[in-house]
Amino acid sequence: GSYGRGWPDIRLGPWWGHTSATDGQNPCKQLRQREALSMNKHSITFSGNELVIHQDDGSADRMNMPHPIICIEDAMSNSWLFVVTDPPSNAADAPNLYCIDWQNTSVLWTKAADKSRSRNNIFTQSRFNPETNTLTVWDWDGYRSIVNPANGQLIESHFFK
Repeated sequence: GSYGRGWPDIRLGPWWGHTSATDGQNPCKQLRQREALSMNKHSITFSGNELVIHQDDGSADRMNMPHPIICIEDAMSNSWLFVVTDPPSNAADAPNLYCIDWQNTSVLWTKAADKSRSRNNIFTQSRFNPETNTLTVWDWDGYRSIVNPANGQLIESHFFK
């Protein structure tokens, strides 16, 4: 199916038939350029660094992220949108996980992956679990971490490779 202007139909979250626009197996909604995430009457689109939040009234709020967006995840019950970006190697210390209030188009918190194992470590995927109200993130170094979605604080982290 399609959503709007010929964009692929994206279902919300793993508990609603979570899929990826690419292969259906990736735990992150890896939406490519010009693909949309439908959020009730809202939709979220992105291209490069630009995130566009389409509101109910037809308006669109735009945010320019500091680096290209590689994946987004939503938590509709709390108005949270989690954005993972891809910083270049010369900006590896920068946070690349953002929690955005999509109703107010504001950044609530940011987080960088743990650099103790590798200076270039970044987050690569995310998944929100509405049943436990937690955010799971995976990083390049092979760790899966559970994060408090309200404040970005690390709850636990485990090596999974």
